Amino acid sequence: MAEEIKCTITKKIGVLSKKDNGYSKQINLVSWNERETKLDIRE
Repeated sequence: MAEEIKCTITKKIGVLSKKDNGYSKQINLVSWNERETKLDIRE
């Protein structure tokens, strides 16, 4: 059985863009599986 992936947003930095369909592109500091925090940019 595969391990569960844990994602924790440690700080919300901001919204880079918004689309008419409701989606937005955000930049956050994220820790994956309790490792070092990294920048994460995604819709």
